[in-house]
Amino acid sequence: MPELVGDIKKLDQDKIKEGREILLKYLAEVDQKTDGKVKLSEKKSLDSLSSKPAEVKLPPAPPITARPVEAKIDFVKDFKTAESKLNKPITEIIHETMVKPAPEHPRAENFFKAKKIIVPAIKKISKKKRAKIERAKNEAKEKKAAAALNFLGRMTFKFLSAVTVIVIVYFVFCLSLYTFSFDNGVSRLITRIFPVPAFITQYGAVNYYDYLDAKIAVINEQKDSDRALGEVLASIEAREKLIKRQILTGLAKNYGFSTGSLDSPDAELALNNKLALLIVSDPSVNKDNLRKLRAIKSTLLGGADFTLAAASFGLQAKIEYFTSESLKEKFGQKALELAASSTIETTSVKQGYYVFQFYNQQDGLTGFKYIFVPAKTLEMIVADKFKAANLIILAN
Repeated sequence: MPELVGDIKKLDQDKIKEGREILLKYLAEVDQKTDGKVKLSEKKSLDSLSSKPAEVKLPPAPPITARPVEAKIDFVKDFKTAESKLNKPITEIIHETMVKPAPEHPRAENFFKAKKIIVPAIKKISKKKRAKIERAKNEAKEKKAAAALNFLGRMTFKFLSAVTVIVIVYFVFCLSLYTFSFDNGVSRLITRIFPVPAFITQYGAVNYYDYLDAKIAVINEQKDSDRALGEVLASIEAREKLIKRQILTGLAKNYGFSTGSLDSPDAELALNNKLALLIVSDPSVNKDNLRKLRAIKSTLLGGADFTLAAASFGLQAKIEYFTSESLKEKFGQKALELAASSTIETTSVKQGYYVFQFYNQQDGLTGFKYIFVPAKTLEMIVADKFKAANLIILAN
């Protein structure tokens, strides 16, 4: 017997009896107008509502007013079908298992009385089953969540364990390198993958072997008189050189260009020259000096003498004679184009600015009047930053 039948039998016996009597009365009325035959499913459905099944043979219901001919009054068409569909809303089950007679039908009253008794029971059973299914779903979700958390916990533990081992091995390697100062291809390769700092400043960390190479280079360049202090002086000079290189690299990034490799002296010199001219021309660094330069030029263009113009700004005017090469080196290519001209021009150099004008020719040399306006230079900025460096030494 399907589970639904068993659940219905557990209902209030008085209500079941009352519903059964109403159905019997209804089916008896149907029997008066039929040949005494009844569907097997109807008989089983009726018998299942009582411990004493009724031994009656009833015919199928006649056609119902306002219904198709094939529609039969079948209170519970098939318990198995109804049971398999209990997961549906109860309204769907009622419509699928019961064919409702039209309200004006003479036997409709009996049908609706039975419905009022049985439908709440079916709703109650359906509600319990839905609650049970919902609990099962929630339990399944909780199990999945617990399994996911468990997996995540295991993976996190493994990850943290691996990180801890790597960190311990790294610190052991660093201490060994600081203590024994070994130098071979394997150790250098490791420091490229896992950098080991020799010292740290706010400008960054310096790799151990970069420091060691700089230190060896200083030792090789030392004079005999300096070898008494040996590695002490070499360490200080090597750190100073590398910190200044850090500062130059940082300045280059601020001006938006890459430094590339600075291992060769020529590369470092080219970087120095480029940065020096950028800093001199930078209004954020030399705002006051650039303003002074423009004021001096305006004064000279207004007809003032070089000497008086320079003195008014606390500077000194000079007259010098140059060869073509020395003139170009002093003021740049622009000065060669101003020979025998009265144009007053300015130019920037690594140390500041020149305001200059052609003076005369004498003994094959070209004379120029000029005023030098000093500026804040790259060397000044590097020196200030070097003094402000917070140095943490890890390796001597």
